[in-house]
Amino acid sequence: MKLIRITESDLNKDVFRVYPVDRFMNLMETKRLILIKPRLWKDPMETIIFESSFNIAGVRDYSLKYIENYFAQCWTLKHESLALWSEYAPMRDGVRVKTTLKKLREVFIKHHLNAMNSWFLGKIEYKTLGEIKKWIGGNLPYCENVCMPKLPYGQIHALLIKLNQYNHENEVRIILNSNANSEINSRDIYDDIIIDPVELFDTILIDPRMNENIYRIFKAELLRKGFKKEQVIQSGLLNPTSLRKHLRYI
Repeated sequence: MKLIRITESDLNKDVFRVYPVDRFMNLMETKRLILIKPRLWKDPMETIIFESSFNIAGVRDYSLKYIENYFAQCWTLKHESLALWSEYAPMRDGVRVKTTLKKLREVFIKHHLNAMNSWFLGKIEYKTLGEIKKWIGGNLPYCENVCMPKLPYGQIHALLIKLNQYNHENEVRIILNSNANSEINSRDIYDDIIIDPVELFDTILIDPRMNENIYRIFKAELLRKGFKKEQVIQSGLLNPTSLRKHLRYI
């Protein structure tokens, strides 16, 4: 798995992902991580960047290809924010899982599609609209490989750029290049990554907006599935008593 803007020392960092409760429970049942095609993302700018023209080895107006070859899953290095709860769990039923970049990478290294040019773990670079325009007009990183679908490092960089209006997400992405595998490319999702959620997820943080009684029922269900009591807690982000305790106010 190739690392982009992530170093080996970064792999010990915690990484997080927020699910609505129904999708999380589906993950618990299927034990599969799901990657989707970038064209299904909410932000249209990401597809626009990929489809723009670049300067490749002195040849201007070269358009990237093979966007259907790619699948991705988004994580965040940000511990918690109300913006992320609201964006990814608008029904106030969010479940935030925590693991490490190292454990996450190991899941994908063990997968049968484990060639160096199949899997990428990269940190998003946030740019202004003007910076993106300049970046598109310049030389694409790894331009010597961009014309070759089996060495797609330049194209991967095009999937790791976002407008700086999204910088609160502090995002990292796992990206799969299918290498033009027609069976894989016929899908909109890639769900062949088998996991043990209890082994992969170190803690489960429950939406601070969730009703306390529902939280207790949900926690009891997760304990039955193998998580320990101390691994499943509700966020105190909106709880005055919890906030005062952290401030040593009481």
